[in-house]
Amino acid sequence: MEWQNDFSSHIILRGYNYYLEDRVIQIQVVDNRIKAVVRGSFNYLVYVKIKDDQVYDLDCDCPYADQGELCKHMAAVLFKYEEEYNKTIKSNNHDNEETFLNKKEVLLNHLVEIADQDLLKEYLIRAFSDNTYLYEQFKDNLVCELKTFSVLSLKQEIKEIIHLNGEDGVIEYYNTSQFFNEIDEFINNNIEAMIIRLKLAEAFEVLNYLYQKVSSAEVEDRYRAIEDFLETTFNLWQRILDKADKKLEDQMFYFFKSQLTSSLDSDFVRNIEDFIFENFIKKDHLRQKLGIAEAALDHLNYVKGYFYKERSSKWILRYIETLKALGSSVERINQYIVKNLNLSSIRLYYIDSLIEKKDYLEAVKILKEGKIVDQDHKDTLIGYSLSLKDLYKKLNNKKAYLQEMWLLVTIYKPGNLDLFREFKSLFKSDDWQKIREEIFKQIDYKPYLKELYVEEKLFDYLLILAKKSSYLDEFLTYEDYLKALYPNEMLNQYEVLLKEFAKVSGSRSRYQEIVKYLKKMQAYPGGDMRVVKLVNEWKLLYKSRPAMMQELKRI
Repeated sequence: MEWQNDFSSHIILRGYNYYLEDRVIQIQVVDNRIKAVVRGSFNYLVYVKIKDDQVYDLDCDCPYADQGELCKHMAAVLFKYEEEYNKTIKSNNHDNEETFLNKKEVLLNHLVEIADQDLLKEYLIRAFSDNTYLYEQFKDNLVCELKTFSVLSLKQEIKEIIHLNGEDGVIEYYNTSQFFNEIDEFINNNIEAMIIRLKLAEAFEVLNYLYQKVSSAEVEDRYRAIEDFLETTFNLWQRILDKADKKLEDQMFYFFKSQLTSSLDSDFVRNIEDFIFENFIKKDHLRQKLGIAEAALDHLNYVKGYFYKERSSKWILRYIETLKALGSSVERINQYIVKNLNLSSIRLYYIDSLIEKKDYLEAVKILKEGKIVDQDHKDTLIGYSLSLKDLYKKLNNKKAYLQEMWLLVTIYKPGNLDLFREFKSLFKSDDWQKIREEIFKQIDYKPYLKELYVEEKLFDYLLILAKKSSYLDEFLTYEDYLKALYPNEMLNQYEVLLKEFAKVSGSRSRYQEIVKYLKKMQAYPGGDMRVVKLVNEWKLLYKSRPAMMQELKRI
């Protein structure tokens, strides 16, 4: 299947990197259609149609593809399909996929060794002529070894890209796509090539310069291109760090640390914070990470602000994980955790650690305290209650388990069928009928009661609810359950609600809606006669509404 020549070379390379990084997280192949999800700055949906072993339709919901371009997400999916999906089919005929690949590699090595060199050269030239992607890979890995990288000249090239696409560092929206295309091409031709040839220090210096220049430029970004650029940048940093020696690793750490106090936008800085704390595990780096966390917490305590709790929790968790990585004592870590239990996320973290250690009684104690501290935060309270319920069950504390279940089915999560069924399983049939009536009395929200009545097949109760409907749309939610059992009662309620609905004049669409409901009434036994009666009444009452009269003729 040939398709690479339809894509530009830098898009092919980016797509192949996405494939190698397992960014195609879902793929479905049905007949000649491929549907896949690719993880980028966001999750993007890609559709591919294949006919006669050729790609004839491609679609992606990313901003780049919206402009009519073939994007890296499409390329990644096609690589996944060709090199993974087809490979899996082939490997079914072998003991396992790994064995198949090993045998294939041995065979390829043998063929290269015994092949006539002139014939091999001729074959490669023909293959490169037919396959742009293969040619680019060969050029980057072998031929471009001759290329020398001047950091100063590459920095100058970056300046020129910015200057040519915008005056005074301002990239207008109509230049954004072209600008980032040129940035992508620069990355692929230079930084990617440097990383491949292990020119890591140079790659890091140029990438940092590019990052700082782009992040400080004023870009009118309507297509989320900056997010894609940031994602690419951090992926490249990660690749450099993974191959870096100790000296370069130290340089990288100090660079990122310096960026935390720079004038960059706060979103850029938070991305760097994440990168620092997800990497750098040398003891010296870990100790400095503790200092970074302490400084951030001191700043948050000073300025407070709307997101104080959320951001403090994140930094405290980073501090705890860093303490663990340094091998700090359990006592020191627990003291720090307990000091911060006023934050619900830290309390939940501590509870999870207690449950993992099977210290269930201490976990119950911390959860009960949490229910008091966070009584005004419903979602957090529900989480505590669900955990308590499970722990009481595990501890065989039946009384406490029943009490927590009661709170869940009547107050915290009324209408939740899974909890309702779990609670029901604790009672004998005769006892349950009394218990469920008590549950119903505690719930006044009709949609919750509706779910429970349906679950218990209490359709007479459901009819009472249906009759209390204030609006036709609400009433219709009961129709599937009650139409066959109570046709006359349902027709009566239809009539009551439709008469009320028809009192208010409106646009033609309102009258079309009335006709839609009348046709639903006609589907009931005796519904035709009811509808005729209603229509005749309205022709007299509302004869001054010409649009309504016209729509009623459709009955």
